[in-house]
Amino acid sequence: MKLAFRDPGHAGLSGALLGGLFFLGVYGPHILDPRQIAWLLHGDPAQHYLGFAFFRHAPWTWPPGLIPGLGGGTSLVYTDAIPLLGLLFKPLSPWLPADFQYFGAWMLLCHLLHGAFAARILTRLGCDGTARAAATLLLLSSPALALRAYGHESLMAHWLLLAAIDAWLANRPGRQGLLLCLGALIHPYWLALLAPFALYHWWRAGRPLVPLAGTALLLILLMAAAGYFIARPGQLAAEGYGHYSANLLTFLDPMDWQGFLRHYGRPTDGTGEWSRLLPPLGQATAGQYEGFAYLGAGVLLLLALAAGMALWRRSSGSIGPAGKALTALLPLALVLFLYALSARVTLGTAVLTDPQLPDGLLKLLGIFRSTGRFVWPLALLLPLLALAVLASTFSRRTLALLLVGLCLLQGADLSAKWGEFRQRFASGGLGRLPDFEAPAWQAAAPCRHLVVLPPRTEGEDWIAPALFAARHRQSLNAAYLARADETARQQDEARHRADLAAGRPASGTAYWITDEAAYPVPAEALASRVLRLPVPVGEGGGQILISRESPCSAP
Repeated sequence: MKLAFRDPGHAGLSGALLGGLFFLGVYGPHILDPRQIAWLLHGDPAQHYLGFAFFRHAPWTWPPGLIPGLGGGTSLVYTDAIPLLGLLFKPLSPWLPADFQYFGAWMLLCHLLHGAFAARILTRLGCDGTARAAATLLLLSSPALALRAYGHESLMAHWLLLAAIDAWLANRPGRQGLLLCLGALIHPYWLALLAPFALYHWWRAGRPLVPLAGTALLLILLMAAAGYFIARPGQLAAEGYGHYSANLLTFLDPMDWQGFLRHYGRPTDGTGEWSRLLPPLGQATAGQYEGFAYLGAGVLLLLALAAGMALWRRSSGSIGPAGKALTALLPLALVLFLYALSARVTLGTAVLTDPQLPDGLLKLLGIFRSTGRFVWPLALLLPLLALAVLASTFSRRTLALLLVGLCLLQGADLSAKWGEFRQRFASGGLGRLPDFEAPAWQAAAPCRHLVVLPPRTEGEDWIAPALFAARHRQSLNAAYLARADETARQQDEARHRADLAAGRPASGTAYWITDEAAYPVPAEALASRVLRLPVPVGEGGGQILISRESPCSAP
């Protein structure tokens, strides 16, 4: 395969600048301060931040991405802490602030690279100057990308797909291996999304087997180092296949945002809908937010115009060599779209097919249960193909005016959501820094281990003890983790219950009993052996128990 068309030159720099300006306009600069962590202390973002907070002070071991002190042992992979950045910043930990986060900078980097690769591709398609800038902004305004700002920062790396498309257009199959390795060090779903691109490109390019074997070995080594393989095979699958899918109407559906918030018990104020111009169409499951890929009114009109022009001209040659190369990726993107739908195919609120799958197959599919995410390649490819059609149809001036108009329409349609993001992140987000002022916390601070009973692994309750333990370099028995070992957690809880019931609290351990009614501790067994300190209700409630015979001391 030989592709010869326009070299993008320095277009990536202008695209990156637009990406940075777009990010600052939507999210503001507050989250770029690495000392600001409150905006992360809720829901999934807390898992990501606290994963690194524990990891930065953990001893180096194999695999390097292991976090032995959190939830009985996990890794950067299973806390979604972006292993690439976690491994980069850990050696710098002695010089970093006590509270340090890189997720705001990561979100900015994703927008910079998204803009850069979008501009490179657009240049290859024949878009220059104002037209390229407007088209880049259309691609940056992707709602599927913006949705991940609510708590899946690692999944904002949609630039990886654009980079894979750019490598395809440049006929650089070797870059696909590099992207595959990068994706594996960012999030497992990027590995799953990029692997088909790499295999397809290597097959079309007739890539020799020896270099492919080398790439595979490097990929396995990087995955091992990041901590992929610490999980038992039975842990990798999770329930939800068919629930977290894409809908056939996903590109047209702005989603009922207030309904989504109500379903998941989130506060609602009637603002922040994804579209001012189009109504929500309804989804078959609450989990179909994973396959959310509304394109926006501006991009939808772009697709309609391009489809009309293509039908009118009836000539595949009209889209130029770069456009033809993009169409060669369309079958791959469509296959991934079919996988995104899952076997439970839905159209709006209607379920079209819902076959009974064997348990063994469901477990295999449950490894990547959020199939809806596989809609992203087609959500990027369709606008690019439409832009290829318009770029080959109109003069530079007409194209620029048209794309600026579409960009303004897109902005008007999504303006309520951009306004919500500006307010949300400017005020520090939904999280808050807990207070640890009670004498109980001062007594617990020198301990090596913090054990919360009953273990807190869901909701918001686990965040405060996890932050306390991370700050004082303690291990924590329970946390909200991806693919957690529930059997090991239950065994650990039973051991601690037995130790306390027998009056044998472990040395160097602070036990935080958060619910004495659900977890009664016999006072007669502990009266003379433990120090019992109350925790104010405003700081979590309950009491902290520490052994009198083996009190905690600073490490």
